[in-house]
Amino acid sequence: MTPEEKRAEEIPNKLKKLLERYDRLQQEVEQQRETLKVLKGRLKEKEDELKTAEKDTELSSFARALGGSELGAAELRIKLNQYIREIDKVIMKLKADE
Repeated sequence: MTPEEKRAEEIPNKLKKLLERYDRLQQEVEQQRETLKVLKGRLKEKEDELKTAEKDTELSSFARALGGSELGAAELRIKLNQYIREIDKVIMKLKADE
């Protein structure tokens, strides 16, 4: 058998190995994508938690600056919402007067 014939006989085996390797790599890629998706979800959750904590810290600082007393976060939100509603009413009146 000539060297070319030997190489020709090896081609199907090499092709099979390459296809198997390709399939394995495709599976790994899919696993990495899933992992990335999970990690992005966790990152989003942590970012949301951080934003909430920052808002609570801001609200506490604001409450201390306003009244000098420690209001609960819920009470402070209610009070701030009341102020915002009053400001919105004033803005609407000013626009109506124009």
